[in-house]
Amino acid sequence: MTPAGDKYRKLSAKQSTNTINIDAERGKILDTNGETLADNVVSNNLYVNATYLNDQSKSNLIDSLGKTLSMKPEELRKVLDKKKTVLVKPSLSKTEIENIKKLPISNQKFISIVSEKKRYYPNKEMLAQVLGFTNVNNDGVVGLESFYNAKLKGKPGKRILNSSVNRSIDLSDDSSVIINPENGYDLKTTIDSTIQGFVEDSLKDIENNFKPKSATIIVMNPNNGDVLGMGSYPNFNPNDPKTPLLRDQINELNDLKKENDDDKISEFYFNMWENKATSWTYEPGSVFKTITSAAATEEHTATQESHYFCNGFIRDIPGVVIRCERYWNPHGDETFQEAFNNSCNIAYVNIGRDLGKANIQKYVNGFGFNQKTDIDLPAEELGIAPKSVKDIDAARLATLSYGHGISATPIRMITALNSIVNGGMLIEPHVAKEFISKDTKKIEKVQPKVKRQIISAQSSKQINKMLQGVVDDGSGKKASIQGFGIGGKTGTSIKIEDGKYTDDKTTASFFGSFPTDHPEYTVLIVVDEPQRKNGGSAVCAPSAGKIFSRIIEYKRINKTRLDADDSDKVTVPELEGLTLKLAVDKLNSLGLKSKVTNSNSNLNSIVNSQETAAYSKVNKGDIIELTTGSVEDSMIRIPEIVGFTVEDAVDTLEKYGIKNIEIKNGKKGKVVKTDPEENKLMDPKSYIKIYTEQEKNTEE
Repeated sequence: MTPAGDKYRKLSAKQSTNTINIDAERGKILDTNGETLADNVVSNNLYVNATYLNDQSKSNLIDSLGKTLSMKPEELRKVLDKKKTVLVKPSLSKTEIENIKKLPISNQKFISIVSEKKRYYPNKEMLAQVLGFTNVNNDGVVGLESFYNAKLKGKPGKRILNSSVNRSIDLSDDSSVIINPENGYDLKTTIDSTIQGFVEDSLKDIENNFKPKSATIIVMNPNNGDVLGMGSYPNFNPNDPKTPLLRDQINELNDLKKENDDDKISEFYFNMWENKATSWTYEPGSVFKTITSAAATEEHTATQESHYFCNGFIRDIPGVVIRCERYWNPHGDETFQEAFNNSCNIAYVNIGRDLGKANIQKYVNGFGFNQKTDIDLPAEELGIAPKSVKDIDAARLATLSYGHGISATPIRMITALNSIVNGGMLIEPHVAKEFISKDTKKIEKVQPKVKRQIISAQSSKQINKMLQGVVDDGSGKKASIQGFGIGGKTGTSIKIEDGKYTDDKTTASFFGSFPTDHPEYTVLIVVDEPQRKNGGSAVCAPSAGKIFSRIIEYKRINKTRLDADDSDKVTVPELEGLTLKLAVDKLNSLGLKSKVTNSNSNLNSIVNSQETAAYSKVNKGDIIELTTGSVEDSMIRIPEIVGFTVEDAVDTLEKYGIKNIEIKNGKKGKVVKTDPEENKLMDPKSYIKIYTEQEKNTEE
């Protein structure tokens, strides 16, 4: 064959074939127990072969598809101007598919409906900022989906198709060449879905009770860096990531769309998707006293025999006056432990001075405040901390000791605190546990990374005792659980506005550890600008106690210590989701009193939160504070009705305020299960299904 003939043969072959990428199957994301967090579902997507569209054919197609798909002509033209096979619309509905099939033959020859897989998140908003989501190209945008995109996505294959005479693509052509894709790895995470549920519930409580600007909760295993739960408020649904969930967000986005400012709209979305646990920095306030205490203990500049005197003020720094929270009734003489329990700023200024600038800088660096944690999540931010002794003057030495003049992300803060309670080792936090090959079933495990030893095991043991003292006798009492050693430290930092600290806005926080003799669980709760109450003790400690209580129940952990008066104590029941009447009756039957802290005291209203954590121990006669809401705006807890007759089950549900009931398998026999499950919270406007023992194996 002549060179010219060879040239035209190759050109003819190129013009008579078309290539469609075959996406690799994206790996699933699983929790630590194998429960699915992110999966793939089939989506019917519309493709157009725009390679040979002339102007008239393009105009006809734009007109037809615009009406069928409710798409703007300019939007379609922008896509079809690309001279190749293009994705016009993903996730077609059944109605859209039927209407496309009714289009004229002249349009049909250019279009193809291809069944492909898309990402699906079965738990909706749960863990959204950690998981992230994927775009139409199956690429991760934020979260784990982005950080591990290459591992999850795999490598695409190709399908080389012959074009027919009229230039349309024949997808049924058996002679097409297929190059198989390499499927992505499944990612098993350290996240425990049950514990994550506790995190999400606590965030909802904080949202309902304190209406904050934002809130973040992290639960970890301090001994290996496993992140067991991580969540932030506000949230989003990764199945529909561009639809805000809060009314204020919806209004803001609508205003931006009216301005037609694409940059501001993009910024809005990324702020909504931001994982505040890793990307938001704050001044830790008094929680940082744990760092100061650990450094002073390790350097022997403070011991359990040390004493400090609080007269309410520090006045010896030129141009600066520091006051104790209780300046109107100073603490007076305090031991090291008492100063920690009382969270006394005056005592800690003196503890910081005894420690000295060089040692403060040594431990700021040692605990990693000038470094990122390197957690396996994208967009981790670095806080502000002194980089050398030159950055620490007398005023900053004073304020650093109690957690002002330094900022950190929540993940940096809990990572540093974990090293204090775990024996002194700074361990890199991580969310990935192992990768599992879909093709070979090979498992790649993620090993914990120990960065360095910061304090001794003996110093760690001493600080664990001090943390327990805060919960037993200090500002962290609302996190206590009778019979269990809980450690903790509260924090309340005043925010800076216009370059000055203001009392009007605070960041409340609480760090907790459990059990204190050898912590296996830690929690950090950070709430930005809470309303009504604004301190870590009132805002965060109760939620930490509740999370630990639920972990104790979930893991069936035995008591870690005996209390002399334990037999005289009463266990607080779980009251959230009950009508106020049922809650009050439960408390009365246990010899406990109740108090509604908001104005809604109608007996048919629903308990939204309880000040004292469920399963904690209190004295008979104690008052349990409750916050309530209307039935329409509250979640109702499903009572235990398995084993009841249908009649008794329905009566019980209605007594609890649940009216929408659907009975499955007939009205005879006893109830064998409910959907949703017993003890779960449900929207009273939605339906509950109760299944009887008759034909209980029948599939719907």
